Amino acid sequence: MNSHSVPFSSDILHLVWEFGDLLVSCGLIGEAVKVYEDLELWDNLIYCYRLMEKKASAVELIQARLSERPSDHRLWYTEMKLYLPFIMVTAFTVSNFEFPRAL
Repeated sequence: MNSHSVPFSSDILHLVWEFGDLLVSCGLIGEAVKVYEDLELWDNLIYCYRLMEKKASAVELIQARLSERPSDHRLWYTEMKLYLPFIMVTAFTVSNFEFPRAL
């Protein structure tokens, strides 16, 4: 979370997360992006970038996260959906052939 954020209990964090989801459902994607960034909900943020047709921003975020967590098969899968179809093989391999969504 941002350095200016006040620590929240998990209940409040969950409510803020749901608020972000509500913003998306109302079409207020830009506002939802701010919520998801503050909560570091990367999957939701990537989804918003896709909705806003900001593929380059989504790929940049995925690459940044993969540099921190290269074994995260979910990120490889998300990148595959967004950008490079052949990444599906990498996602499946990184998951030790256990991640069915990569098939």
